[in-house]
Amino acid sequence: MPRKRNSNLSRSSSRARAAKIARSQEYSGDYIEYSIGTVVVISTMAAAALGNTISDILGLGSAWYVERMAIRVGMKPPKLSPIQLDMPISRRFANLGRVLGVTIGCLLGMLPLLFLNKKLSNAEPHEDEE
Repeated sequence: MPRKRNSNLSRSSSRARAAKIARSQEYSGDYIEYSIGTVVVISTMAAAALGNTISDILGLGSAWYVERMAIRVGMKPPKLSPIQLDMPISRRFANLGRVLGVTIGCLLGMLPLLFLNKKLSNAEPHEDEE
């Protein structure tokens, strides 16, 4: 006969699992920042923008589902014949257009980096200056 689990125990273990997942996500972000930061020297904002670019490009895989939902809502697809829509060249250029649009948008989002003050703060001297 199966044992009955204590509901308080299962709730606390669920909370512990949720906390562990949250910590692992935090640490994985730190891990990515430190591992890539040792290879490519870029600012935190530039790293965030590049990460956003990569995630947006990977998110393009869901574009088909979004387009299907838009059709259900009542938006009309372009006026191409079904044969034209199904052509490999049409699919390639549609995906290329999505990738370019997202990439250009993310790169434009990096424009504020050009206007940031590049001088180091003199508030705390470096160890080698003492």
